[in-house]
Amino acid sequence: MAELDLTLFDFHIAASFAAQHAICKHLANAGLSERPVGLVHHHADPRLAKIASRTENGFRAAYVGMPENATIPESLQSDVAVLHAKTGRDFGRILPELQKYTLHFAVRPPRDNATARGYKPFTKGFTAAACRANIMVNRSEDDAEHLLGADYPYFVEGASADAIENCFEDARSHYGGPVWKDARDRVQNMLELTRPDRLAGQLHEIIDTAVQTIGD
Repeated sequence: MAELDLTLFDFHIAASFAAQHAICKHLANAGLSERPVGLVHHHADPRLAKIASRTENGFRAAYVGMPENATIPESLQSDVAVLHAKTGRDFGRILPELQKYTLHFAVRPPRDNATARGYKPFTKGFTAAACRANIMVNRSEDDAEHLLGADYPYFVEGASADAIENCFEDARSHYGGPVWKDARDRVQNMLELTRPDRLAGQLHEIIDTAVQTIGD
């Protein structure tokens, strides 16, 4: 975002709460706080609906995505399956595998620069929700705390091997119990934000606002 001149545009659309906040702050600093910033959440792949009815079969963890974007301690490498997915075709290939896993491991390396950075939607969280799985993720991940609550039990504080290992073992020991089920309910609640009708409503609201802005 530091490389973009956001003042060139009359209307902005963000894909996360974090990005929306950052754009609004940037515009306010430029004296343009009146310019609208809409929000459309980045939903999970619709093909995940095919596995939504699977029943749980024990504690199993997987990382879904590009391996270089994960921080998996050596001690957990045999416990966390890596399902490589970079493109839509890759994701289609691993779809049958996703129904096997009840915890999505989504711990990233720490950011090199916390100020000059981009903003990512919480797609891994929405993907876990669509798979009826819990997610283990950095507390600092954009939108994670906003969507799951500050006391969600499977946030990793920092990125040290000890912190990751301890959080993972907590999740494993909680499996099937009240803490696990409460966490799963929180993750599942995110699906409400990305129902097709909700997303269509967000886009409809944005178009109405844009038309009014042009009219003014």
